[in-house]
Amino acid sequence: PMESGEMVSRYTGEGEGEPWCLMDTAHRDMRRWWLAYDAGAGWDFGSLEHLVTWAGRRYMEAGDRLAEAFAGSIQSSKSVVHGCLPQTHVFSKHVAPALDSGKTGYVLVDSLRYEMARELAGELAGEYEVSLSSAIATVPTITEIGMAALMPGAENGVKVALTANGRLALEVGGALLKDRKDRMDYMRRVMPGTYDDKLGSLLPPSRSVKRGMEDTRLIVITSGEIDASCESANEWTARKTTQ
Repeated sequence: PMESGEMVSRYTGEGEGEPWCLMDTAHRDMRRWWLAYDAGAGWDFGSLEHLVTWAGRRYMEAGDRLAEAFAGSIQSSKSVVHGCLPQTHVFSKHVAPALDSGKTGYVLVDSLRYEMARELAGELAGEYEVSLSSAIATVPTITEIGMAALMPGAENGVKVALTANGRLALEVGGALLKDRKDRMDYMRRVMPGTYDDKLGSLLPPSRSVKRGMEDTRLIVITSGEIDASCESANEWTARKTTQ
């Protein structure tokens, strides 16, 4: 038995021992290497394939046990995860204070797991001042809910609602946010002067994109490439995107 807050700290590395999230990193690396493996290189391909399959099955079993234990801990305590920032407070806790200091970039990447952010932070640490913190996702943990929970005003309370076509959406500040368009329209309304764009527009940025970013204090960039690749069952593209 373990309290849910302690499980979160163990997973993120804020507790004792090595972060549990390294298991996810190890599996991601294994799958990437396996997809790039040259079966004609002279190794015993059959044995290696068997090993990769076995390791993948062990990973899924471990993930299932952790998920069941975490859900069970929350259910038994009948409360929120203590000591952890709710996802709905990310904007007010991190973005709003940064805006007081000057121009701020807010990058929303769908399906970027915590362990991937941890790896990215490690790569940037040599050149930039980097800090990494975790937040507890808003349930149900789907794109429409999670991305809307990151909008300003979410800290004042949100409500899961059904759209006209029966899909789930999140109500924030009296607005029903169903998709990216709704979220960015809402962002520009409550944060006048916000510039928003997609990650692909920055590679490389055009003159209009550069001008738009120069003339504002809040720049919101979104990316759905990882999620889109996974939903289309294109594992190779998804792994390539996460490199």
